[in-house]
Amino acid sequence: MRTHLCNSLPKVSPSEYDDCAFKVWENRVSGYPPETMQVGDIDADGTLDIVFGTTTGFVWALSGVTGAKLPNFPVKTGEIRAPVLLAQLGFVLIFIIIINQLTSHWHFCREYHRELGNPLTIIVPSLDGFLNLVDSSSGCIERIDLGEQSYAQVLVDDVNGNGNLDLVVVTKEGNVHCLSTPSAYHALKVTYVSSPPPLPSKLAL
Repeated sequence: MRTHLCNSLPKVSPSEYDDCAFKVWENRVSGYPPETMQVGDIDADGTLDIVFGTTTGFVWALSGVTGAKLPNFPVKTGEIRAPVLLAQLGFVLIFIIIINQLTSHWHFCREYHRELGNPLTIIVPSLDGFLNLVDSSSGCIERIDLGEQSYAQVLVDDVNGNGNLDLVVVTKEGNVHCLSTPSAYHALKVTYVSSPPPLPSKLAL
């Protein structure tokens, strides 16, 4: 089994190295990723992709094989300082323009469509106070106005026990937001965060 290393430093292009320290590919993006890149098969094509946000306010998705940007990427957001989250929500977000034939006015209609491939949803907060949900297959983005900045990765779990997944967002102002989704709970969809064990209240002498 060969291990590849993905690397990106401030003002340095994202690149991938194999287990022999040979550079596999390199690509240039706008800004730089302030946090760890995420690896996952976001478009359900059987190969791993590399996803990250940048300080210039873009969500990038690159092929892990060639380093080329995936279709519909990058996606514009606000400035990003938090790690992105790749979540298996099990639905595809599609925006449809509906035109009223009587008034010629149009508006956006948001719909959720389930599909067999189950591409991953990219979730990341931005410093303009929005939570961004990007559908990896279409590039459509839903922006939820939290009104607060967040530097932390979003967590996914069934918080209220209703059988559906919830998004948990903590903000710099000290608030915790819990947002519901239509996706059914499954143990493999939950975000697990490893943390060190608590320190004993009193040290034994």
